[in-house]
Amino acid sequence: MIDIVKAKEIIDRESQGLGGMEEVSIVNGLNSVLFSDIYANTDLPPYDRSAMDGYAVRSEDIEKASEDIPIALNIIDMVLAGSVSEKEAGHGKAIKIMTGGKVPAGADTVVMKEFTEEDGDIVKVYKGVTKGKNICYRGEDIKKGRIVLKKGSKITPAVIALCASLGISKVSVYKKPKVAILTLGNELLDIDEELRDGKIRDSNKYALISQVNECGIYPVILERADDTFEDIYKKVIEGLNWDLLLTSGGISVGDFDLVKKVFEEAGVKIFFDKVAIKPGKPIVFGKKDKTLVFGLPGNPVSTMITFYEFVKPVILKFMGREDISLRETEAILDEDITIKPGRVKILRVRTIKRDNKIFVSMSGHQGSANLLSLALSDAFLKIPADKTEIKRGTKVTIQLLS
Repeated sequence: MIDIVKAKEIIDRESQGLGGMEEVSIVNGLNSVLFSDIYANTDLPPYDRSAMDGYAVRSEDIEKASEDIPIALNIIDMVLAGSVSEKEAGHGKAIKIMTGGKVPAGADTVVMKEFTEEDGDIVKVYKGVTKGKNICYRGEDIKKGRIVLKKGSKITPAVIALCASLGISKVSVYKKPKVAILTLGNELLDIDEELRDGKIRDSNKYALISQVNECGIYPVILERADDTFEDIYKKVIEGLNWDLLLTSGGISVGDFDLVKKVFEEAGVKIFFDKVAIKPGKPIVFGKKDKTLVFGLPGNPVSTMITFYEFVKPVILKFMGREDISLRETEAILDEDITIKPGRVKILRVRTIKRDNKIFVSMSGHQGSANLLSLALSDAFLKIPADKTEIKRGTKVTIQLLS
């Protein structure tokens, strides 16, 4: 059995150099990470455009306009968004313009519609406006040739909008890993099967699907394996075609806990098979060629916690993400906690805000099969292996689940 730090060091070492690059459509790139810098191929905006509905004029013509002494100008044309005026806004002239319209030649200012009154071909201006007012100038936002997004940037809806405005339809991103999920056990039923004596529903399958989905990936779901060496071997061989293979169950010390033996028979090099944490001690990590293999525990809470601790960081690392660990914050313990020493304890806790401070208490029974306490928790509290108790009021560091 190894400690959690050593386990993570091994996983990090064995995942170095894996992954790669792929080109994707920007609409399919959400939550991916850019593999290379993006340069602006045009100015934004690409022309001087009006920021308001109003009139494009020369500022010198209307600088003295007021409520008492309005300035009258001749309307010679109108510019809609997407159209261009061939006329020039000369002295004493105005061109009606809509938001986004290209500012016509001769104009250096746009007067807001609210400060004017239109009468046929005449517009009266009731407020003087300084030169350049209400105009978004060409390149004001982005100059052609500059780096607008650096390698390692996460693709968000705003990034997609920016790429679209630059005419960039495809981007190079870190390739998302292909993740295969295999659950096993004769006792398991699918979600919509009627419950029978001696059977339980396969919650781990759906937990792992959702946790992988949370990383922005749709996993490959392998057909559930029976508790026979032959069936597990067949499904594991299939799973070794992907970047990551996640199995759930069959890795403890029972007569039918065959997964480790199957891994070895399939040519998987095993690096460790127990980690000093609770819950989640019986976890196997190995590698076959470029496929990383995780044999996760069968108890549902153990499955989910070991995924958060060991698997999710690898998936995010594949994708070029830097935020690979759960976000941490300080909190105040709201109850006394007594635990046995020997392994790092990962407790499910619930946060509450009082007096602008975050307080935490356990969300329920901490057994490795107690899903309710995990469903009711919004954070984890890690207790070092040598600690036996922590008193109420102690400042602690928690990992937020959202």
